[in-house]
This record gives sequence, C-alpha cells and structure tokens, in this order.
Amino acid sequence: MKMRLSLLVALPIVFSVLTAFLFLAVSLGEAQSRAPDVFQIDTPEVRNQLISPRTIGPKAVIEEGMLLQDGPIDASQYMVGPGDVFVVNVWGKASLQLRLEVDTEGKIFVPDSGSLLVGNKSLEEARNLIRSMVLSAIPQGNVEIRLAVLRKFKVHVSGEIESPGSYVASQVTRVSEIISIAAGDTVDPGFEQTSTFRDVAPSDLTVPRPREISSLRNIELRRRNGETERVDLVLFFVTGDLSRNPCVRDGDIIYVPKSERFFSVGGAVMFPGTYELVQGERLSQILKLVGGVTPGADLDKGELRRFVSDDKAESNFFDVQSVILGTTDFEIRDGDRIYVRSPAHYLEREQVLVRGEVQFPGWYAINPREDKLSEVVLRAGGLTAEADLSGGRVIRPRSLASGTQGVVQCDMVKLFVEKRAERDVVLESGDVIEIPKKVGYVYVTGEVRRPGYVCYVQDKRAGFYIHEAGGFTRRADGGKTLVTRLSTGQSLSSREAGIVLSNDSINVPVRAEGARWTIVKDTISLLAELATIYIVIDQATR
Repeated sequence: MKMRLSLLVALPIVFSVLTAFLFLAVSLGEAQSRAPDVFQIDTPEVRNQLISPRTIGPKAVIEEGMLLQDGPIDASQYMVGPGDVFVVNVWGKASLQLRLEVDTEGKIFVPDSGSLLVGNKSLEEARNLIRSMVLSAIPQGNVEIRLAVLRKFKVHVSGEIESPGSYVASQVTRVSEIISIAAGDTVDPGFEQTSTFRDVAPSDLTVPRPREISSLRNIELRRRNGETERVDLVLFFVTGDLSRNPCVRDGDIIYVPKSERFFSVGGAVMFPGTYELVQGERLSQILKLVGGVTPGADLDKGELRRFVSDDKAESNFFDVQSVILGTTDFEIRDGDRIYVRSPAHYLEREQVLVRGEVQFPGWYAINPREDKLSEVVLRAGGLTAEADLSGGRVIRPRSLASGTQGVVQCDMVKLFVEKRAERDVVLESGDVIEIPKKVGYVYVTGEVRRPGYVCYVQDKRAGFYIHEAGGFTRRADGGKTLVTRLSTGQSLSSREAGIVLSNDSINVPVRAEGARWTIVKDTISLLAELATIYIVIDQATR
C-alpha cells in the first residue's frame, strides 16, 4: 500500500520534469536555428542545394515568385509603371513610413499631399518627385525612398517560335529568357541540349543550314512607343554583350522572323562554323563574332570565296591584320565562305587565355608545367586599376587528375598584393585566367527578407550582409548559412569563411523541422514506457 502511495506521489513529479524538459528542448532548438552567431559545419547536402544547377529564366521567376536580377537596378533606366511599390521612410522631427503603390493610371497617392503622376518616368525622376512632395509637407525631415516591389506585366511573342503568345515578365527580364519560355526550355549558348527554335537541329551551327528556320540574329523587339530594336542572341552568347539582349518593357512584342542569309567561317578562328548573316555586316564584325583569330593564324593572307553566278565562285584574298586593325574592310554577302589559314611552321600550340582586367587580354604561349601565373600576367601588361583580385581565378578545362574541368586553388590577393611567391600557380596548356572588374556587391539569397545584391563593405562578416538584406525569415536556419567564394567556387560555413569578400554569395537555407519532431517523439515514447511500468507495478502490488 505504501509503494502504491509513493508511486502516486512520484508520478506527477516525473511527468512535470519531462514536460519541462520537452519545452526547454524545443525552445533551444528554435533559438539555435534563429541565432546568427551559431554556425554549424556545412554538409554536402546543404552545399549541393546551394550550387546545384537550376533553370535560370522567367520560368523560375514565375514558378518560385522570385525576380532574378543581373545586379542592382539602374535608376536612370528603370521606367516606373502600374504595380511598382515604393517604401518611403521619414525621420527627424517627424517619423513615419509610407507604402505607395502605383495605380493603373500611373499615379501614387501621398497622404495629406495628394496624387502624383510617376508612370513612364525613370526611377530616378520618380524618387525626386516623391521626395519633393514629402519635403513640402515635412520641410525639415529626412527622406529615404526605396523601390520595394517590381511590377509584372505582359509581353507578346510572335513569329517562328514554338509557342507564340503572351508571357509574364518584369523590367529585369531579358529577351532570351522570354524566348526560352516560348520555346519550351532554357536557351543554351551552344544550342546542344534542346531544339529552342522551330526546326533548328543541334548541328545547325556547324554545317550549312536550311533556309526555313528561326532567326537568332534578327529578332525584332517592338516597343510600345513605336521604336524597334534588333536582338542578336548569337552575338550575345559569344561575346556577352548585354546590349544585344536587352530587357523587356510593358507591352513589348518580340517577333522572331525566319533566317534567310548565311555565311561560313573556317580555319584559324576561335569558333568556326556557319552563321546567320545580318544585313550590312562587314568582315571585321564577322571576325569578332567568331571570337577572333587563333594565335597560330596567318595574318598576311585570308581568302573570301564568293559566288558570282549560280554555279561559279571566285576567290578574293585579303590581309587579315589590316582587317583586325580596321584599315581594310568590306561587306559580307549571302553564301560567302571565309578562310583564315595557319602557317605550317607554327609550333607554339601550348597556350593559355587571359581574360578580364589586364592591360592586354588574349592568348599567350607557355611552357606547360613551367610558366607561372604571375609571369603570364606580367606578359599581359599587368593588372588594371579596376582589377578585383578577390574574384580572380584560374580555370583548368581538363585536370590531369580527374580529366574534368575545375577551378585551380588560387589566392591572387596573397600572390599579387602580399607578394607571397608560394601562392603562385604553375600553368598548363588550355588554362583560362579570369580577373574580373571590381563590382562591389555581395549576393544574399535564401531565407532572408530582401534577397538580392548588397553593397560590399570591407572587413564585414556574413551577419552584416544578412542584416542589410532584412534579416532572417521565420523559416531560416541561420546556423547553416553558407558563403561561396567567387574565386574558388568553394562553399564554407559562415564561421569558416570569416570576412566576406567582394563578389561572394551568401545562402541562408530553410530550417529542417526533423530535429524538433524527433525530440517530441522520443519524449512521448518515454512517457508511454513510464506509464506501462506504473501499470505493471500497480497490478503486481494488488
């Protein structure tokens, strides 16, 4: 009888202790997931989630509700329209925050001040108008105006495209992204994975093509104001010239015509093949389109083979060096074939490519596994004032160890600034040395309130940039924040990364709910076992 009374007294105490333990465990789990100062070692699963390939284009924007930008918006180029949302912060003698949405007529309403027309004005002009109106009501106040939400609108695709129609876009969406949706897949620079345009085969860029296919170089972007821009996606993919792949605006029409004229380039050029011809294109432009000539090209004599009748062609010879320098040039016609030869005695096949912020970018012959990175950069004229060494890297197209492309471990800051010779890299044939221009931004993505680009501030850690991006969301797992270095592609935990460098990216993953649920299940299981023991003892003592 005394044992039963002891059990009856002890059991509520045990249940109270276990309940307190459960509450404390769950609270600690939530605090750990929210604390920005607690960093856990990154796992392969988290790293793969951060750097895994994803579809980049309007499809991703529409499906995930995110706007993927090239960088910060140019306030002088962005045109304000219905659906844009401004946030106005006022402080000083008066403190308030206003959220102003542009209505269907292009106007916003400022409380106690009235309506203001901002539609079809640049973001810079709209900010100045809003600031003037607010300061007229609060003369001695301080005003900050931010574009908080980008509007979405319709653009129309027609012509020789698989799925013509209307598509949702924003002013940070480029023509190639809309085309990729209308064609059913992501545009691929080499056109090797999918058939993007109607009747285009993967081999169409390397062999003579049929006449009835979609144009890649004469796409028309028809603006609502009556202006028309020519979009050249081939030139964009080859050279990276963003002006050839502009952003769309409200009501734009993208017209894809049939390609009708072609030319071919062969021999000692970077990208030989058959290309669509643009009306009025000249030989100097063609050489830029194909990536220029190779280091082994014969610059004294090139050949142009041109049809003079339906069944007869003639050869015309030209000085390649003069064309490159701009002293000789001529227009290319439909059906022309261009040849740039390599001299038979040219033996320097071992070479590396230097791109970006050096005085003289280009190809440089090397002695493989002897010449070093610092020596080649010096031969290229040295670094420019705009060189961003923190983002510099050496890409090895074919690793001797794995046989696959990779990034060579290289710290150019320590090599060129701190003059640490042990950081030098021994080069191999085919290496690509990339030294980007200073950008001054850090990309913050994942579970933060305002994902996007944040201005770079020297000697700051990940927590600073997360705070500038609005802080964590409720679903954020701050302890598993990852920092990816542009120079190496390596993903590190925030604690391992330490100081964030210019051009780095920060990813805050979603918090996993599994850990808290495991604690709850274990606690319930323990309570059930205690209840079973009590019943057995109770039965035994009767």
